[in-house]
Amino acid sequence: MPQIVDVRSVGGRSPLAVLVFDDGDRLRLHPRRLGDHGLRAGAELTDDDMASVERLALADDCEQRALRLLATRSRSTADLARRMVGWGLTPEEAEVVVEQLARVGVVDDDAFAVALSDQLRRRGHGHLRARADLERHGFEDAAAGAVAQAHAQGDADAARAMVGSRFGPPPYDQATIRRAAGLLARRGFDEDTVGAVLGLPD
Repeated sequence: MPQIVDVRSVGGRSPLAVLVFDDGDRLRLHPRRLGDHGLRAGAELTDDDMASVERLALADDCEQRALRLLATRSRSTADLARRMVGWGLTPEEAEVVVEQLARVGVVDDDAFAVALSDQLRRRGHGHLRARADLERHGFEDAAAGAVAQAHAQGDADAARAMVGSRFGPPPYDQATIRRAAGLLARRGFDEDTVGAVLGLPD
């Protein structure tokens, strides 16, 4: 049976510990695993134990990779779970890791959704774009719809600002109205907002 001959720190900024086995193999795990699974120098592992520890090591590696991604920008829990499955975790294992990250507050879907909506608003996008982007990031229909509904409250003002900056103040001729309507549609504003902003008949 594989035997652990040493447990040491990875060093640097990594929080992981290294298990060194008698055959020279090494696995990196979060220190919280050690006591939970009796992983200490001198411990012998059955094949089943070894397989379990290897899965834990993969999960901890994925957690560290996810933290590096989150250091560059916010991500949704669904985005992270998809990444982790691509890195070799099962969907169930990925869910456990993502839940751990949510518990410590480094991933927050509510905050992510509000930040995405705010970013799109600043860039002049309407609520249809916000909803589509949220769904692309893995938000359920109801959650995406709630954020999009809040986003829509500012659509008329944002659309007017967009048209004014691009085409100047009204009134507009028919050719300009067509161009403005196309621009607003591409930006994710709905027909009612486009019609109200451009003075189109119902």
